[in-house]
Formats: sequence, structure tokens, C-alpha cells
Amino acid sequence: MFSTKWQTSPRRYEVLHEREVAIPVSAGFTLDCDIFRPDTTTDKVPAILCAFPFAKDPMFEPMMPRAIAPVIVSIEGGDPNFYARRGYAQVFLT
Repeated sequence: MFSTKWQTSPRRYEVLHEREVAIPVSAGFTLDCDIFRPDTTTDKVPAILCAFPFAKDPMFEPMMPRAIAPVIVSIEGGDPNFYARRGYAQVFLT
């Protein structure tokens, strides 16, 4: 049922972290976000939106994969360094 031949996609990019980016919306206000993205200016990349009511700073600390624990239960968006290195932008809206 489970394979031992799987692998993650390769790391292709370095990571850019943009803090407190104001994104205007049509309702007339802005959404303040942190954005992690690949360091490319030519490639179009998909974005993952992470909206949550918790403090965002713990989301940006390096982490090792592990089972769920009370210490990391509020980290809902996943590791932005993992996704950005593989070609995804990750937008954190709090």
C-alpha cells in the first residue's frame, strides 16, 4: 500500500520573505500579509493563502517534520521555506 520510492520535488529557488505587505482589495481596505516566495522575477508561481487567527511569527521559524504536538498546533500553513524553495508563494494573512 505505501511506497518507499517517493520523494519531494527538488529545491529550485532561494526564499524571499516580504513583511507587512499591504494588499488593496475592492472593498476599499488593505490586507496586511507576510509573503514568502521564490527568488524569481521571471517565473510565474502559484500562491497558497494561509489565513488564521494566531500569531504569525512562530510560522516563520525553521521546523523539522514531526507529529502534531501542542507546541505546533497553531502552525496551520505549513513550512513556508519548504514551499517557496519548490516554486510556490505562500501568503500569510492574520
